[in-house]
Amino acid sequence: MIKVLFFDLGETLIKYYTKEEFNDILPIVFKEIFTKYRADLKNTEEYYWNMMVNENYENTDLSVRPLEKRLRMIFELNDDNIKVLCDIFMKPILELSKIYDDTVLALSDLYKNYSLCLISNMPWGCPKRYFIQELDRYNPGFPKCIVITMLKA
Repeated sequence: MIKVLFFDLGETLIKYYTKEEFNDILPIVFKEIFTKYRADLKNTEEYYWNMMVNENYENTDLSVRPLEKRLRMIFELNDDNIKVLCDIFMKPILELSKIYDDTVLALSDLYKNYSLCLISNMPWGCPKRYFIQELDRYNPGFPKCIVITMLKA
C-alpha cells in the first residue's frame, strides 16, 4: 500500500526559471553583489565574474554544491556576509516563481489520503530556508509537506 508521495518542487509544482532565464539572472545577481561588496573585494570585477561563470555548472553525479560554499569561494568574503549574499542571489529567482494552476488542487486532494514529501535539489544549492519560505508564501494552498533537499549534511 502506498502511503507517501514524493514530488519535485521546482518545475513540477512551482515554475522558477528556464535555462535561458537563468543566463539573464546570473549577471544581474553578480552586478548587485559586486556593487554591494566592491570595497571589501580584493580582485577585479572581471576576476569575480569569471569565478562566477566557472561555478555555473552542476556535478555530473547531480550532487548539490551548496550555494554558501560557492559564494564564499567566488567572492572570498567572511561568513558574516553569506546570508546577505544568498539573499541577493535568490531574490530574482524567487521573484520569477509561479505556482502552477493545478498544484494546490492536486496536492490538497492527494493530502487527504497520502503523506506528501517535496524534494528539491535547490538552485545552485541554495539553503533550504528559501523553499520553506516559498511554501509559506503560497500557503494556505499547500498542505503540510515534508521537505527534503539534496544537500549533503
